[in-house]
Amino acid sequence: MPASKQSLRASEAKYRSLFTSIDEGFNLLEMIPDESGHPIDFRIVETNPAWEQQTGLTDATGKTLLEIAPNFEQHWLDFYSDVLISGRGRRTEYYTAAVNRWFTVFASRIGGEGSRQVAVVFNDITERKRSEIQLRRAAERDAFRLKLSDALRSLTDPVQIQAEACRLLGEQLGTDRAYYVEVHEPEGYARVNQHYSRGGSPAIVGNYRLSEYGWSLPLMRRGETIVITDTQSTDIIPDVERAAMARIGMIGFVAIPLIKGEVLVGSLAVNEPTPREWTEAEVDLVRETAERIWADIQRAHAETALRDSELQRIREQAAREEERQRAESLAELDRAKTLFFSNVSHEFRTPLTLSLAPLQDALKTVDEWMSNGVDENPSTHRPIDAQTQS
Repeated sequence: MPASKQSLRASEAKYRSLFTSIDEGFNLLEMIPDESGHPIDFRIVETNPAWEQQTGLTDATGKTLLEIAPNFEQHWLDFYSDVLISGRGRRTEYYTAAVNRWFTVFASRIGGEGSRQVAVVFNDITERKRSEIQLRRAAERDAFRLKLSDALRSLTDPVQIQAEACRLLGEQLGTDRAYYVEVHEPEGYARVNQHYSRGGSPAIVGNYRLSEYGWSLPLMRRGETIVITDTQSTDIIPDVERAAMARIGMIGFVAIPLIKGEVLVGSLAVNEPTPREWTEAEVDLVRETAERIWADIQRAHAETALRDSELQRIREQAAREEERQRAESLAELDRAKTLFFSNVSHEFRTPLTLSLAPLQDALKTVDEWMSNGVDENPSTHRPIDAQTQS
């Protein structure tokens, strides 16, 4: 065997070994043109085991892309066509809904100008993309939690708490409407105080009899989360209520009940005027926001009660201080009164004391004079002063 043929066979063997052992999927495509030469499909000329493993397709050689995937996206046909026409290799990432996988793709033309063959090397990056999506969603959720916490921290009015939380949730999810429902089971009614609306949806603020909730009330009383893609096609909603929900634009619908102490106390709902596939992450966000609304309402009630209690304590303390000051004032007045009368008594007593001694001496002289037997005729008496002098 000529050395050139042996070298060729050895090269082909190495190529085949590499072709079958690499982790990347590989396939060789050949363009199928229409009458004008424009590509309308691609035939699979060759694939490697990794391609079959990653796509889940077997026995694809000889078939066209549209035969194995009738819904094959047109932009991929355009992508391969551009590589053929331009001769430039291209790399991209894409998601294929048919197999629910992500791929990174590199395509290059085989041969020179006019060639109809494209070599495609791709790798399944689904796990990496899912991890990236989860990380991004986690970051978005953390950012939303922080925004929600900052917005509600300073609010003390339960209605304001409901309104602000619904606004932030509605904007985060891009929903048409978000609203919180206060449920008063003993009184038999529910109330919507505020609701966030993205557009011109009818207002739903007001009081409602619990009996008006019909199909949803038993579910919420059991604590069941309600997630409906299309209220107009689901079989859990009676026809009459389905029509009523359509009139107010409730087609895509989610409702999270709040059960506290085995009693339905509220719910948080979001809805769209068109069908919507709600993701698990979106439903979890609604559930988390509902619990946060409840917690902040309880916090607001507790702060209000504490504030009222503190005000009452201050009032009582002020009243006690006022009473103490009044008692001190009365005591001071009593001391002043006592001092005043003491001073007045002293002022009266001092002149009386000064005149008391002479009076006592005079009376003593009179007594002595009377005791010596004097004439009782006053006209014959000498003045006391004269007798004293003699």
